[in-house]
Amino acid sequence: MDKKVLIFMESHYLKPIGGPAGYLYNLKTELDRRKINNVSFIEVENSKRSTYKKVFEKLPKRLKTQYHINKRRKERRFLLSDSQKLTNINLNNYDIVHFHSTFKLYSIKDSLKNFKGKVILTSHAPKPSYLEYMDKASSEELKRYKEEFESLSKIEKYAFERADYIFFPCSEAEEPYINNWDEYLDIKERSREKYRYLLSGIKPCEVKNKDIRKHYDIPNDALLISYVGRHNETKGYDKLKIIGEKLLTENGNIYFIVAGKEEPLAGLQHERWIEVGWTSDPHSIIGASDIFVLPNKETYFDLVMLEVLSLGKLVVASNTGGNKFFNKDDIEGIFLYNDIDEAVKKIKNIMKMTNEDRNNKEQANKRLYQTYFNNEVFCENYLSLLKSLD
Repeated sequence: MDKKVLIFMESHYLKPIGGPAGYLYNLKTELDRRKINNVSFIEVENSKRSTYKKVFEKLPKRLKTQYHINKRRKERRFLLSDSQKLTNINLNNYDIVHFHSTFKLYSIKDSLKNFKGKVILTSHAPKPSYLEYMDKASSEELKRYKEEFESLSKIEKYAFERADYIFFPCSEAEEPYINNWDEYLDIKERSREKYRYLLSGIKPCEVKNKDIRKHYDIPNDALLISYVGRHNETKGYDKLKIIGEKLLTENGNIYFIVAGKEEPLAGLQHERWIEVGWTSDPHSIIGASDIFVLPNKETYFDLVMLEVLSLGKLVVASNTGGNKFFNKDDIEGIFLYNDIDEAVKKIKNIMKMTNEDRNNKEQANKRLYQTYFNNEVFCENYLSLLKSLD
């Protein structure tokens, strides 16, 4: 008999983006295609949420900011209080409950006391979740509620210790935890038998608009470098700008095209650095480019890497965290770098390649995606791993 599994996330939050929502969107898409009925998500009424969202989007930025501050404050006070942490879901209807957030797991910790099944944790964050949570706060907020923020580390510790199994995509994805959380290695040493590794996967990506270069007046013979993602230091956006400045200064036939909200860091002020802002079609941006740069300062296992592989584009990526998984001799189209000068050198080396050599490496990336990271492989490996658990 197949184990009954509850993935502890509301299904209406799932969408093709990064993080747990995107990870689970891809998984659920394949589970639904296969008509797998023993793996469930939390289903809730969504109509009120849609109404609130429409009202919220019309609020001025100042009120939105204050709303998020108040929301975080309320969440912290609940998590750090002595109040019962419960869910109205009968967890004992399931053999396994799979959490994709340490905060979510902690928020129902009292219900887990009577749970007879197994708890799985996949943390997803590019650093311990409480540190990522702190990154979202303003300096004033951090100063005002310093003790509260510092107390959040206990949530991470509880979640990792309470979980019966801990899933990471690869061992390299643990690096941000090793680097930023003093207790992590001790926790792992005490519970090595809990750890399992499951590579992520995504649906194949499609290019919807083939006229990106024409739209942004980019010559067809120019080298086009793309980036899609958040504009912050954890994602390495500050380093990307330095790489861009060096290349744009040295070569008049290089362009950068960047997608994502231009905040908190602003783009480079240069006529060949193009900021397109948030877009619902990032794959056309990537598809129009020759090279995708993934400059993470620290990373878990970035789904955008898989999107780029699916589209058959070359990748120049920082040699950190989950990116290190791709540091293998038989991987041809991903080039890892350790510093800015090396990144610039890698890009210049690609520029010197023949069209045939570049095309061969692009095709190798497509094969890499198809072999290890497509949705079918991901789902099959997930189901097999669940079956293997005691």
